[in-house]
Amino acid sequence: MALPASGTISLDQIHVEAGGTSGTTCTMEDADIRDIGDFPANTASSRYTRHFSDWYGKKAKWIITMTTGQTTVNTAGSDYVAANTERYRGYNGSSGTRPSGTTYGSLNDYQDADYLNNKKILSL
Repeated sequence: MALPASGTISLDQIHVEAGGTSGTTCTMEDADIRDIGDFPANTASSRYTRHFSDWYGKKAKWIITMTTGQTTVNTAGSDYVAANTERYRGYNGSSGTRPSGTTYGSLNDYQDADYLNNKKILSL
């Protein structure tokens, strides 16, 4: 869930959004916390001052790993239509998308409440 867009925000909230455990030690210089705010590594505090407000509305990155699969659909010909072969590559995790009833490939995470209005990725 995204961090608050205004008001009070704590380092613990930022840490939890970054995937850390509430109440554990962290700093604004931790890589996962910098990543949410899109801050570069190794920036001295004297050159770049961070404020808690810099994290307003930020959310952890959604990282998806996909393996592609494939399937082939052969359509028989008829008197006026030639036989046809269709090949599909990518990810199809739903039996309701084309080709119907066929799943192929894999996706480690197909839904995130902070992205795509919580819609599921069914195929790519």
